[in-house]
Amino acid sequence: MNSKSDVGARAAWKGFSSQTVYIAYRLMILEDKFDIYPENVEDLMIKNDNKVEELIQVKNIGTDLTLSHLKPKDKDSFFRRVLDYKSENLKIKVISFGNIGFELEQVNKRNEEGIKSFKKKMLSYGYVDEEINWIVEHIEIKKENEVSLKEEIFEKLNKDFKTSIADNIIFDCLINYISNLSRKVGMTNNKIWNNKVNEIIKDIVSIKGMHEQYGKTILNLSDYRTDKSVEVLAEEYRNGIDAKPDHIRNNLDIYRDKWIKNIKRSYKENNIVLIRGISGQGKSSLAYRFLMDNFNEEFVFVVEHIRESKQAEDILVAINGLAHSKAQETIIYLDITPYDTSWKWILEQIQKRNLNVKVLITIREEDYKRNNINSVLYELKEIEITLEKDEAKELYNRYGSDYFLNFEEAWHSFGEKGPFMEFMYLLTEKQKLKDKLTSQIDNIIENESDADNWLKLLLIVSFAGKDNYKIDFEILTKKINSNNFSKILKNLQKEYLIKLEEDSKYIISTHALRAKILSDIIMNKIYVNKIELIIDVLSCTTEYYPTLIVEFLYENLDKADEFLKKATSIQYKTWDSYATLIRGILWLDTYKLYIEKKEQFDYENQICNDSFSILFMGDITGYLNYNREETLKSLESINYNLVKIIKEKIELNQFKIKYYYTDLLLRNIKKHLENKHISKEDDYSKVGYVLFWMANRNIYLTNIKVDSIDFLKLEQVLDLMIGLKIQKLDKLYFMLLKQIKEYVIKKYNIVSLEENDEIFVKFLNKLNNENEKSFFGRVMEVIYCTRRLYYDKSKYNVKMIGTDLLEWFKIPDTEKHINCDRLNLDWITDINRQVIDIDDYNKRMDSWESYRKCIDDINELVLEFVKKYCKALDYYYKNNNTKKLIDISLQNLKNDIMLKSKNMNKSPKCTTNKYGLDNMLYSFRNDENIEFKSTNNIIDFENKNRKEFGICIKFEKFISSFTNFTNQRDQAFISKVKREENNIVNISLFNISECLNNYTDFYIEYKKIFGDCIINEQLYEELKILELFWEIFCNQPLIKNKSKLYDVKLIKKKKEENFKEYISENLNKYITRINNKEYYDIDIFNLESFYENLYNPYQNIQITSYEAFLLQEYQKMHENKIEIIYSLGDKKTQLGTTIELKNIVYSKNVDEFMKKQISQKYENNILGEELIDIKDITYNSLLAIGKIECLKTYYRYIISVNNEIHCIDTKECQDVYEAWCEETKRLIKEELTELINSCKIIFGEINKNKKYINITEKYIECLVNYTEILDSVVREKNIDNLLDLEQLNELLVNLINTLG
Repeated sequence: MNSKSDVGARAAWKGFSSQTVYIAYRLMILEDKFDIYPENVEDLMIKNDNKVEELIQVKNIGTDLTLSHLKPKDKDSFFRRVLDYKSENLKIKVISFGNIGFELEQVNKRNEEGIKSFKKKMLSYGYVDEEINWIVEHIEIKKENEVSLKEEIFEKLNKDFKTSIADNIIFDCLINYISNLSRKVGMTNNKIWNNKVNEIIKDIVSIKGMHEQYGKTILNLSDYRTDKSVEVLAEEYRNGIDAKPDHIRNNLDIYRDKWIKNIKRSYKENNIVLIRGISGQGKSSLAYRFLMDNFNEEFVFVVEHIRESKQAEDILVAINGLAHSKAQETIIYLDITPYDTSWKWILEQIQKRNLNVKVLITIREEDYKRNNINSVLYELKEIEITLEKDEAKELYNRYGSDYFLNFEEAWHSFGEKGPFMEFMYLLTEKQKLKDKLTSQIDNIIENESDADNWLKLLLIVSFAGKDNYKIDFEILTKKINSNNFSKILKNLQKEYLIKLEEDSKYIISTHALRAKILSDIIMNKIYVNKIELIIDVLSCTTEYYPTLIVEFLYENLDKADEFLKKATSIQYKTWDSYATLIRGILWLDTYKLYIEKKEQFDYENQICNDSFSILFMGDITGYLNYNREETLKSLESINYNLVKIIKEKIELNQFKIKYYYTDLLLRNIKKHLENKHISKEDDYSKVGYVLFWMANRNIYLTNIKVDSIDFLKLEQVLDLMIGLKIQKLDKLYFMLLKQIKEYVIKKYNIVSLEENDEIFVKFLNKLNNENEKSFFGRVMEVIYCTRRLYYDKSKYNVKMIGTDLLEWFKIPDTEKHINCDRLNLDWITDINRQVIDIDDYNKRMDSWESYRKCIDDINELVLEFVKKYCKALDYYYKNNNTKKLIDISLQNLKNDIMLKSKNMNKSPKCTTNKYGLDNMLYSFRNDENIEFKSTNNIIDFENKNRKEFGICIKFEKFISSFTNFTNQRDQAFISKVKREENNIVNISLFNISECLNNYTDFYIEYKKIFGDCIINEQLYEELKILELFWEIFCNQPLIKNKSKLYDVKLIKKKKEENFKEYISENLNKYITRINNKEYYDIDIFNLESFYENLYNPYQNIQITSYEAFLLQEYQKMHENKIEIIYSLGDKKTQLGTTIELKNIVYSKNVDEFMKKQISQKYENNILGEELIDIKDITYNSLLAIGKIECLKTYYRYIISVNNEIHCIDTKECQDVYEAWCEETKRLIKEELTELINSCKIIFGEINKNKKYINITEKYIECLVNYTEILDSVVREKNIDNLLDLEQLNELLVNLINTLG
C-alpha cells in the first residue's frame, strides 16, 4: 500500500506538464540573484540583473527529438526568437523529456559532420552562416527525467520544510504558483518563492492547516484500505457494521440505481449535494459507491469529525488547495457526525470563494433537522433517502430471498416501514436486525459465566455509540473488573457488536443504529442503574458530551442529588469531562428555575402572546449588567398597556437562578482539579469554561499546571486566558500573555496595542488578506480577541486602518468602541437562551409537514384577504363608496391570520431539542451576520444566538410586513382621500412593497423545500396586483366612478412584458455557459453602452415601484448572481463583475451604478482556447490603464495607513509594520511589473513609428526606476510626494491613441 505522502504527491502531480515540472525544478535550485520568466519569450527565460542569461524550450513529444520538432522553417520558430538576443552572451537550451535524435545529439557533441549537416538544413530554411554559427556556439540540448526532477524537488522541499505532509502542500503551492505565472507571464525568483512560503507559514492558514488535518481529518479515499480478506469484509457488511470503502471496492453493497441517478442529476445543477436520511438508510454505502464509480479515488478527499472552528479553518485551507487541481475533478466527501459543528461554515466559504470543487455530504436525518441549512448561504441540492415500497420491490426482484415466497410476504414481515439496512438484513437472514441482536444478547446471558461484565462493557460502548461517541480503552479496562477482559473484547468484536480503532486506543460501536438497538435490548433484559451507567459513560468517553447528563436529568429531576453525589465521587481524565459536568449541572439549575416558575411562564405567555420569556424575563443568571427599567421603557413605546399589566401583575425579579446544584458540584470537584495539568492535547476552551465558572461561584484553584500550549488553537487559548484571569492565576496568566500577545499581534497585523483601563488597538487591513469576513466581521474578531485576552478591561477600542481605498465610498464598520458590559460571554448568555428555548419548545409545530400545512392555511387566508381588499378598493373607485373597505370580514380575516401565524417564526420541534441545549461551548460566537447593537437591552443578547430555519424567518418577515400594511391601510386610505399631509400613505406603500419583496424570498424558499403549491402561486400574483393597485392609489389622482382593477391588471401585464423584453435585449442575449455555470459575456468596448442600456430604462424609479420589484425579483430568481465576464472580440478575459440590478434604484446616474458593481477575477474559470491572447495589443492597453487606476488605489491605501501610525513602541508591532511594508512593496511591484510588461507589448507596436521610441523608452525607464524606490513609497504620508499617476495615465493614453 502506498503511504499517504506517496498517494498525495502522485495525485497532486497528475496532469501537470513536464514544462511546469522543469520550471519548478529550476526555481528550486537557482540562486536568489536569478529571476525566472515562464512563458515569456520562451517556455522559460532566466535573467540575472535584468540581463537575459538563458532561453529554454522544453519538449516532451513521446519520440526521439529531431530538428523538425523545433520547427526551424517557421517565421516564429524557437531559433528565430532566440536570434533576437544574438547581441547578448546567453545560453540557449532545449530540454527533452525523451531521447535526443541522432542529428541533434551530434550537434550537441559538437561533432563536425553533425554540425555540417545541421548547417546545410538551416541554410535551406533561410538562415545565414553568422546566425547558424551563433546558434551552434550557444545551444545546449539536454535530456531530463521527470521522475528524477520530482525527486530532487521533494528532496529540496524536505530539506527546507521538515514534515512530509507539508512537503506535499508546498509542492502543490509551487505547481499552482508556476502555472499562474505562466498564464500571467509573470516573474519570480527563489527569494520571492521562499518569501511566499514564509508568508504561508507565518499566516498559519496553509501549511500548518494541511499539516494539522491531512492524515487526521482529511484523507484520500484511496487511503482507506484494510488487509482484511473479502470473506471477512463480506461477513462484516452482512452484519450491518458501518460501511467502509473496502466493502464497496469488493462490490459487497447493494447497487441502488434510483439514488445514484438522483445524485448524478443533482450534480448537473449544483456542485454541492447533501444526502440525508435516518440511520441505517445506507447513506455511506451509497456515497462510497457513487464516488468510486465516478471519480479517481486519489481525487476524492474524505473529511471527517469537524469539531472546532480552528479545525474547520485548517480543512478549508486544504480544500482551497485541492480545488486548484486541473488534472481531474476533485470532490470532497463530508460524513457529518452528530456533533460536528463547523461544516456549514466550510460550505459557506467554498461558495464565497467560488472554489471549483464538488462536495458530497451525508448526514443523519436527526442531525440535519438540528442544523439550520440557510439557503442563502448554502447553495446545495438535497436528497432525502428513504426506503419506499417501489425500491424495496425492485431490490427483492433483483436479489431475491431464500426465506420468503414473494415480495409482499417480505414487505409485510418487515412492517412496511423502516431503514434500508434492516430490510436487506431481513431478506438475507430471515430475521430483523433487532431479533438477531436480541439473540446475541440472550446467548451471552445464557452461556457466559461473566455475563454481567460482557453486558456492562457492551452497554457502555453502545450507549455512547448511539451518539457516535467513542470509549477510552484504558479507562474501560479499569472499569470492567474481569479476568476475561481480552476474551470479552475478542468475542464482542467477532460478533460485530463493537470494534477497536486508532491502534486500540478507543472502542466504538459498529453502527449508530445497532448501538441504539443494543442499548435498548440490554436495558430491557437486565437491571441497569441508569445513574451508574451515565457516570460510567461520562468517565470513559473523555469527550465533551453534555446531552448525556441533560437527557437523564430531564426525565429524572428527583434523582439529581443522587446523581451529583456519585458523579463527584470520582476523578475524570479530561477537562472535557469536567466541562460536561458543569454544563449539565448549570442546565439543571436553569431547568429547575423554569419548572418552579412554570405556572407564571404559562400565565405570562397568555398575556404576552407567547413572548414573555424573550420580552420580559430579563437576565436570570445575575451576571449581566441588565437594566430592566430601560427595557420596559423601550417596550412601552410599542405596547404601553401590555407593559402596564406586566408591571402590575408580575414580580419580574423572581426569575433568578439559585445555583444550588452548581455550587455543590464545584465545591466537590475542586479537590480533583487542584494540581491538574493542561496539556497540548486538551481543548483549552473547555479548560477556560471550567475555570471561569468555578471563579464565578467563588471557588479558586491555586496550582494548575501547564505542560505545553499550542498557540495555533488561538480561539481555545483565548478562552483559557479568560479562565486564568478570573481565577487570579496571575503568574500563569502573565506568562502565557507574553507569548500569546506576540502571536495575536502577528495574526491580526496589529501595529498599535495600548493597555490601560481600556484597550486601544489599530490593525492593518491587508489587501491580500484571505479572511473572508466582512470589515465589520474582522473588526469584531479583534474585539472578541482582545476582550478575552484582557478580560478585566472596561472598554475595547479597535480600529482597522488602511480602509480608505475609494474616493467615492467610505467603508463602514471599520472602527468600534464597546464597553465590557456589552461584550458578555456566551458562557453566560447561553443560559438565558436555554430558558427561552425550553419555553419555546411546546409552542413549535411537531413536524415540517404540520408546519407546511399551517403555512398553506395562513396563505389561503391571506389570499382571500388580498382578493377581497382589491375588490373593495375597486368598488370604491367604481361607486365612490367605502362599504366594502370597512367590511368586518376583512378585519376577521386579518385577526385569523395574526392568530395562526403567532409562532410561525419558530422552526418545528424536529429541528431542535426540548432541553434548550446545543453542543457548542465557545465564549463568543463571532457571527458577522449578527449586527452588534449598542443598547442595554437584554433582548439583543437573547436573540443573538437564536437561529431559526431560513423559511421560518422569511415567512415571519412576509407576515410582519403584511400585518404592518393591513394595520395602516385604513388610516392611509383616509389620508389620501382627504389629502392630509402626513407620511402614513408613503409608509403604507413602503410596507406593501416590502411585503411583496419578502414574499418573493419566502416563495423561493418554500419551493426549494416543499415544492410547488397552487395557493402560493395564486397568492404571489394577487400580491403583485395589490402592490401595483396600492401604488397607483397612492401616487395618482383619484378618478372615481370607474372600475380600476381591470386597468391595474393590464398595466401589470404591460410592465411585465416590457421588463421581459428589457431582460431579453440587455442580458439574455449575452448568456454563455462555462463549467456548467451561467455568465454574461460582454465585450469591453461595449461595456459603457451595456451599462447604459441596463440603467436608462429604469432610471429615477421609486424604490416602492412595481418596476423596482421586478428588478429585485429577477435578481432573486437568479440566486442573486448576475456574473459578467469581459471579453475582447471572440476571446474572453479573466476579468468581470457581479451586477445587482437593484442598484439601479439606488444610483443617481449610470456612472454611480457602474461603481456599485463588484469586480471579479475568474482565473480558475476561464481557461484554454476561450482565453484571450495575453499579448493582444488592445487587451494590454486596457490592462495597462487598469493597472494605473489600481496604483491610485494603492496610493490612497498607503497614505491612509501611514497617517494613522504615529509611533510604534514595540518590536512586535514594528515587525508587523515592516512586514506590511515589504508585502505592500511586493504588491505594488507586481502591479508595476505587469504595467511594464503590458507597456512593452503596446510600445512594441508603437515603436514601429521610430519617432516615439525615445518617449516610450523614457516611459519604461521611469516605471523601472520607480520600482527601485518603493521602500520609501510605501512609508509615504503625503500623496503629493508620489509619482503623478494622472500624468502617467494621460501620456499612456496619448501613446495608445497613435495606434488609431
